[in-house]
Amino acid sequence: MEFTETALLASIDHTLASVRAALYAAADPEQLQEAQAQLAEKAGEDTGRLVSHADASEWPGVDPAVFDAIRRADESAREGDLREIERRLAAAREMLGGPSA
Repeated sequence: MEFTETALLASIDHTLASVRAALYAAADPEQLQEAQAQLAEKAGEDTGRLVSHADASEWPGVDPAVFDAIRRADESAREGDLREIERRLAAAREMLGGPSA
């Protein structure tokens, strides 16, 4: 099954939106820590889905570095680090030629 860069970009955007919502939803540090734990799990599900499609042969013309960034975002999700997930997905997005978010 072959995928399009547009579909990959949309998946990354969806995950970025969830991560950013988590980062900015909680105003006080205690709430943020709680939100991070819950939303890191959700982001992990999303990045896990991205990783499951990270076979470069399914994405002709996409730089393998994009998938490396997605895999690193998934690792960050398992560590519960929303800021790292955001940073790594934003990098993957830029590598795909999407505007920096």
